[in-house]
Amino acid sequence: MPKETTTDAEMAFQGNTSSRDGSLRSRRRDPIRNAPFAGRIGGNQAFIATDDSVESEEILRKQPDAAPLLTLQDALDLRGFFVVDTWRQAAIEAWGTCLLVFILGAVSSGLTSLPTGTSPLAIGAYAALTNGVGLSLFIYSAGPASGGHLNPTITFATFCAGLATLPRAVIYISAQILGAIIGGYFLRLGLGDAYFATGIIPGCTVDPQFVSAGQLWVLEFMFAQGLIFTAFGVGLDPRSAKTLGAALAPVLVGASLSLGTLASSVAKPGYTGICMATSRP
Repeated sequence: MPKETTTDAEMAFQGNTSSRDGSLRSRRRDPIRNAPFAGRIGGNQAFIATDDSVESEEILRKQPDAAPLLTLQDALDLRGFFVVDTWRQAAIEAWGTCLLVFILGAVSSGLTSLPTGTSPLAIGAYAALTNGVGLSLFIYSAGPASGGHLNPTITFATFCAGLATLPRAVIYISAQILGAIIGGYFLRLGLGDAYFATGIIPGCTVDPQFVSAGQLWVLEFMFAQGLIFTAFGVGLDPRSAKTLGAALAPVLVGASLSLGTLASSVAKPGYTGICMATSRP
């Protein structure tokens, strides 16, 4: 039998086929796009564009907050309003905030039906547990796609810290507010007028006879600062990822909200707990 030979053309064709097959297998193994974003809660700045490659330069040109912002000019770059991915991520923020408000709002509504005389500490503990678990799970769900802010306070803080551009902050905050409104509306539809919470609602009710406007501002401001401080420390500081691991960050951010909820619920008569913008309806 004559010995089979392979021509240069056949070898080239086989090489091209192998390359295409390898590329196809690679795409099948990793079909998810992970857009870099320095302000991703739980990412601890691990998923960012940091090298000097042409690809990274192109990413940073289109979206400066793919890495921590170094200049005010980058933060105020208005081209971010025209980045389609930012709007897609904002849609996830809106939907996540909508669901979060609906679920936590349902819990707050249910707590108003507890028997008269129930300890305020017990009510605060129920709310704190639900807030902590709920927020952690939602950050795990939304974090990889949008950053998992789910709250205008966190988004505004990331902008001030140079981890989000002005366009992203404006788009995200608008989406979160819209999502919260829709979530509250669906909660009203679901519970109906007969069961929709009235009277004292944890995190939503303040008695002006016991709490003045100035006192309310101070309480909300300081409790919000506590959440921002801890959320940044465990969810955004890259040094925490080395000691705690990025996977633990959403749980710790949820625990931060639980602490704020429990502490604020018993802080002063007439003040039923921190509102935290859109964390409650």
